[in-house]
Amino acid sequence: MKHLIFGCAVAAAVTPAPALAQEADPFEIPNANRFSLGARIGLNFKAKFLTTRPSLAPPTGGLNYNYDDGYVRRDSSGNAGGLTWNWGYNDASQVVGDAIEYHKIESDSLPTSISESSDDAYFGMELVYQRLVGTFMSGGGWGFEGAFSYHDIDISAERSGVGAGTLIADTFPLNGVVPPNPPYRGTFNGPGPLLGGTPSRSISDQTATFATDNQLQGQFFGFRFGPFIEWNFNPRFSVALSGGLALAPALLDYEFDETVALDGGRTRRERGSSSKTDLLYGNYVGGVARFQITEQWGVYAGAQYQTLNEWEHSIGNRTAQLEAGSTFYGVAGVTWRF
Repeated sequence: MKHLIFGCAVAAAVTPAPALAQEADPFEIPNANRFSLGARIGLNFKAKFLTTRPSLAPPTGGLNYNYDDGYVRRDSSGNAGGLTWNWGYNDASQVVGDAIEYHKIESDSLPTSISESSDDAYFGMELVYQRLVGTFMSGGGWGFEGAFSYHDIDISAERSGVGAGTLIADTFPLNGVVPPNPPYRGTFNGPGPLLGGTPSRSISDQTATFATDNQLQGQFFGFRFGPFIEWNFNPRFSVALSGGLALAPALLDYEFDETVALDGGRTRRERGSSSKTDLLYGNYVGGVARFQITEQWGVYAGAQYQTLNEWEHSIGNRTAQLEAGSTFYGVAGVTWRF
């Protein structure tokens, strides 16, 4: 679309321009309405990806334990008799004799906060309507404008590394209970088969290799409403300033994929995705220069600065944030007065 818009602008610019009416007064024109259609290029979008990595509770019993391959938690009875029915496990290999073994990989090398500034320019479009309300002095005018815009968002943050890691293995007694086939998920209210609530623990220090990928992508719409003021230097050339309220419905998808591998052979992979639509709000200011080719048609180019509140979405212990508090746009296109 942007090639078509710029092509129209260039074609219009090289077309011989007939004389404009009312050369004596630059702003005394009968056409008080103006539509502008053009390309809009966004810059300086930032994203932050946060991960909460709580350490495993101590093996004193009666606590909530969350592992890479299951969980053992307090139940509605308060773990009466030192037993709980609020437990689950993933694989039959975890059943070792009369017990179930759980594992958790911990490493201080795993990132908990990743900030990413996009170097890409996001190409989109805008449609603007302006209504001239009044004039002042011999070349000034003022009015109100409303605008619609659209562009895509695609920010990716990849990190990898090697560091010290720890493998924690906790074993909980079955006490003769035959465990349900995996994958099994017990609940807080139960009832269900009972598992001992106090683990025996072993810890081994190993080397951890990790790779994590976070992506934020989707559609970014925009609506702008506010006043404008314009000064005509002559019947063809003018500059304008505008500002006001900015609204931005954001339809974004958050995806993550993380793999951690220990040199002892155990690995953990976490993946997830979710979508969220939210209405962001803030303010904008902008400035454009216009060249009137005929009494109805012209071209324009300019820049905008926009500040919006933060978009945020969480999946479990992971959170994605889109920081649109200081974004810049370049605009250019054609105008039609009527």
